[in-house]
Amino acid sequence: MLHALSHFVGLLGMAALAFATGTLVTRAIPSIGRFRLPTGLVRTTVGLAAWAYLVFALAVVGWLRRPVVLSLAASALLAGLWIWRREQASNVAATTPSAGVPVALRSVLWWVVPSAVLAALGVIALGPEPGWDAGSYHLAAPKLYLESGGFRRIPYNVPSNWPLNIEMLFALAMLLQDYVLAKLVHWGFLVLLLVAVYRFARQAASPSAAALAVTLVLANQVVLFEASLAYVDIAIAHFTFVGFAALLRHLDEREKGALPLAGLCSGVVAGSKLSGAFVPVAFVVMLWVHHAFGQRHDRWRAAFKESLVLAGIAGLLAVPWYLRSAYYTGNPVYPALYGVFGGIEWSEALDARFVAWQHSVGMGKGPTDLLLLPVRIVLYGRERFVGAVSWLWLVFLPLALLTIPRSALVRRCLGFAGLYLLMWGTTRQESRYLIPILPLCAVAGALAAVTISSASSEQQASAGERRRGWSPALWRSGGITVGFALVVGAQAWLLHTAAPVLRGALKASPRLEAEARNPPETVVPPAFRFVNRELPAHARLMLLNTNQGFFLDRPYISDSFFQTSHMNEMFLENPTVAGIADVFRRLDVTHVLFCTRNWRIPYPPALWELLGDPRRARLVHRSPDPRGWEYLIFEVW
Repeated sequence: MLHALSHFVGLLGMAALAFATGTLVTRAIPSIGRFRLPTGLVRTTVGLAAWAYLVFALAVVGWLRRPVVLSLAASALLAGLWIWRREQASNVAATTPSAGVPVALRSVLWWVVPSAVLAALGVIALGPEPGWDAGSYHLAAPKLYLESGGFRRIPYNVPSNWPLNIEMLFALAMLLQDYVLAKLVHWGFLVLLLVAVYRFARQAASPSAAALAVTLVLANQVVLFEASLAYVDIAIAHFTFVGFAALLRHLDEREKGALPLAGLCSGVVAGSKLSGAFVPVAFVVMLWVHHAFGQRHDRWRAAFKESLVLAGIAGLLAVPWYLRSAYYTGNPVYPALYGVFGGIEWSEALDARFVAWQHSVGMGKGPTDLLLLPVRIVLYGRERFVGAVSWLWLVFLPLALLTIPRSALVRRCLGFAGLYLLMWGTTRQESRYLIPILPLCAVAGALAAVTISSASSEQQASAGERRRGWSPALWRSGGITVGFALVVGAQAWLLHTAAPVLRGALKASPRLEAEARNPPETVVPPAFRFVNRELPAHARLMLLNTNQGFFLDRPYISDSFFQTSHMNEMFLENPTVAGIADVFRRLDVTHVLFCTRNWRIPYPPALWELLGDPRRARLVHRSPDPRGWEYLIFEVW
């Protein structure tokens, strides 16, 4: 209980820090705070963006230390809350009391199932398991930066050279408390995203449509998988959604400050993942399409000017990450475009295998393949796209397509999602990279359900009036409509989809406190504990068939991608015992940690000959892993 309480208090503290910092930013740029989404949500979003770049700046100058961060955090928290309190006092003095708005019981009931699923995900996030990609770079890279007090080159870790805005927030959480708080930060982004989706859809339609949109977001296994891990795609989805809402506010009402907010959010996304550049590109396309069908006499000049503002802000926030990559690797988009920019620790052979592997995920990139992607992703997501999305999309996306002529908002949501899907389809077709467009598809589907339900209610009411004298109000107020049935059905499907999550939370709850008291004994394999406790401080490891270095306290190098193995590429350059021994000497490797999990890497026979030769190596440790394989640790010389 203490473990859960302390970490949720830590998460609330980070939320308060983000809100206070966002208050300071919106005080400096007041127009950003005037937005139709809740003020607190916008300020928290802006504050999180501000802290991502503040941590980045501290890492650049080598000041990423606890005393520095705590001092800045305390100052921002006190100043931001003081300003907020003054705003509240002035608002109270300037307004008269008003009667509260009654909340319908049905609106409350719609939150029961999503809240239960969210709570279960929060419980699972409290567990010690970091997640595979987190163990290799989402958390592993921030851990090394914190140890160094700032950025450093991590040899052979390709993702550490990518844009890492969300990882900067993980670093902040790890500095303030630990990596479990970093996991909760990603779960917290899901809470923020669902609140944003709910408020946006409620303003556009109704509480039931908003509840349906929230349900459609949660009912995807790929979302449920990521929510309890220190991954980044849900955080990216939140910034994308808020930026999209701001852009619509600018297009429809020309609200001052909405366009800069859209640029800020899209810039944060572009600075969080290489594919995040799709978002500002899609935003700019939306600007041009809007003005192309507009009536302003200067619409082309307006489109050009607004595109420069949006792209300029987004580029300003994204460029530092690409400059950092160029500084460490010589390639701003490392390892992409290797033929143009080159890059250290890479080769033409690795690049060819990397491109082939990226193109092997999914179901093709031809015109017909791209056209069929939406259906194929739903039907074959787990097998071919490395992540399942909900089968509910087979119902709600067609409904949304049918209502395109009747709803400008549906057109825009699906237009942005379709453009993003096309750009995604030309790269690695992995389902979790589509999480940023799921909220927009959910809003479109929910609005379509409301539209069809309204039409159905009117038709039924008219027929009822003719036959029995019933009033249309009966259907609108409490009758069982198509929309009501769709919400109930979607929430039932969510319960079915999230059943493993709910069961997992019930099983995990009793273990959390024991695991929190001694997490290394429950999640760190014995071989890793042997490395940390028994190997000398000067030991330097090469990891083979694993790249999970987060729990290692000794320097190590490992493969980023097993499909394009750096380590094996070096062995294959001179596949003899003497050649492999020279690789170890050149890299100052003193120990090899080998995992027996078979990733089908074609190591040369000379590697096994060297490790079995007592004149060159000796086995110093052997232990099993709870997941079914073994770890072998060799000392080499």
